Amino acid sequence: MARKVCTLNVGSFNIGYDNRKAEQGWEKRKEFVVSLVRFHEFDVFGTQEGCSYQLKDIAGNTYDYVYVNGFWNKNNPDIAPEKSQHNGIFWLKDKFKLLDTGNFWLSETPDKKSFGWDAAESRGCVWVKLKEQKSGKTFFFFCVHLDHRGVEARQNSVLLILEKMQEIAKGMPVFCVGDFNGDPESAHIQTIRSSGFLFDSRLVTQTPPYGTIGTFNGYKKDSSMKGNLDYIWVTKDIQVKKYGVLNDMPYLVSLSDHFPILIKAEM
Repeated sequence: MARKVCTLNVGSFNIGYDNRKAEQGWEKRKEFVVSLVRFHEFDVFGTQEGCSYQLKDIAGNTYDYVYVNGFWNKNNPDIAPEKSQHNGIFWLKDKFKLLDTGNFWLSETPDKKSFGWDAAESRGCVWVKLKEQKSGKTFFFFCVHLDHRGVEARQNSVLLILEKMQEIAKGMPVFCVGDFNGDPESAHIQTIRSSGFLFDSRLVTQTPPYGTIGTFNGYKKDSSMKGNLDYIWVTKDIQVKKYGVLNDMPYLVSLSDHFPILIKAEM
């Protein structure tokens, strides 16, 4: 009997926190973000920096997706709950069955909301366990956004994430996506690469990567695009067929200050 293969389009997209005016505001960008998701036919993807209403806009205008989110607050008591930032995980509701979900904080006390180490903001990781209906394959999907200032926080966060993933997934296939706020030479990125547990999809793709090395553009079309902050990591039981940074920028409006990443993966 032939082995059932599960092929997935997996993505990560820092959609840009809605704290900007004029052409960079969410109202100007959201229809193009939705259009990109539809066109590239993401099966499952993680988002970072979205306010709750930004995630609702994506789900409400793509129709086929459902999502979970884990929120984290900036270090500012004056920020309203609806302006808190979230890590979201979206998946096609007819393709997958949600088996489990959870989250933990990137800190010394991961089971309760807290700041970790020298972080500027409280940070968290959200995860889901999904079953692909056609093949019956089950996998875990984690979405994170590491702190932008705390060097110690980033290093300790990746150690915690690696530990938690192995504890939660128990040997099953894992995707880990997000904004890791570090280029490939950063100490915390090197920690992940040397773990032997997660592999950088850009490095293990079976075809040449598409697009620029960089994923950060700062809302500037003339950016050097060398800042590689966003990653999709996979465990060894996942084959990466294709990897791309979707930096076409076909619109007059920048979709975000980050480019989305998309891989074609097989289990």
